[in-house]
Amino acid sequence: MIAIPECTGGRRPGWRVAVAASLLGLIVSGCGGRDDSVSTGVGAGPSSPAVVEAEGLFNEIADGMLGTDAQSDALRYLEHVAFQGMIIDCMAAKGFVYLAPPAFRVPSPVARFGGGVLDPVDSAAVEADGLGLNATLDGLVANAKAGEPIVDDISDPNGTRPPEHSVPGWDEASNRCVPTDEDLNALVPHPSDESGAPITDLVEGVLRDKSVSGAVATYPECMRAAGWPVQAEQDGGPRHALVWEVRGEFEDLLVDAARSFSRDPAQRAGQVDQVVASADWRRLVETRAGAASADAACRQEAHDLALTALLEPLRRMKAERGAEIERLRAEWAAIEERADQTSDPARR
Repeated sequence: MIAIPECTGGRRPGWRVAVAASLLGLIVSGCGGRDDSVSTGVGAGPSSPAVVEAEGLFNEIADGMLGTDAQSDALRYLEHVAFQGMIIDCMAAKGFVYLAPPAFRVPSPVARFGGGVLDPVDSAAVEADGLGLNATLDGLVANAKAGEPIVDDISDPNGTRPPEHSVPGWDEASNRCVPTDEDLNALVPHPSDESGAPITDLVEGVLRDKSVSGAVATYPECMRAAGWPVQAEQDGGPRHALVWEVRGEFEDLLVDAARSFSRDPAQRAGQVDQVVASADWRRLVETRAGAASADAACRQEAHDLALTALLEPLRRMKAERGAEIERLRAEWAAIEERADQTSDPARR
């Protein structure tokens, strides 16, 4: 969890306390000691033409070989459907009823390599989609309006279980019905399990270079100097933690508000719109924008060094593996189409 800077003599609150005590409020008020000389404007400065070309090539090749964010989400959905469907069928064969949890289809911000080192840093991209959270926030709002889960938590807060799951022998049978990875892979083959290795190996090799890894290592100190208290040792890396904590603030606001939402769809949609138009939501939008701007500025050196080193290898890869990249791109597109046509067993 990212630590909030202490105010003068006050106690240190956790990240997810009242929205009124959001990170933005603490930092902008001067409590965080934010240094505006570290990061000004939106995003980082302009990159060289070579970096711009390399970034375009990287996105083109990585999207083809590894799938876009939306296609990765589609694959996870198909894996959920296959996993739950196999349990349903197995339990039915044993004479039991299994009520599958619904799939959670809010897109997750994905950082492919190095905690997001290669994510865009230019001002236009950062202003348009700070921290890559647009699709996630759109999904959270859509779920809130539809009365769907806002957070990915299938547990019952009351600790209860349906009567169908309480009959003698149900637990033992369900344990025996958990599919293996081999079962799952047979139903939902992953397009890039092996074929995506070339781009993965190439990028990871560049990120291990001393100049690049040294620039990456400066990120936490740079962010702290800009007033954003990230910690180097956080799970997934400091940027990953920052992105998920900012996402969590939006989730918490919606979850708290949802307790009073109407069951009527039209009224509930209007209530969600009121939350999105509220001062609390606007403060979180400003928090996200400030964090995204500092993040881009603090990543730019590593981002530009890595992409400069990648330019020639990426040119060669596109020339030598163009047909393979396009084949994988088509497979990923088919995954996305299949997901759109596949119903969730929990909703049948």
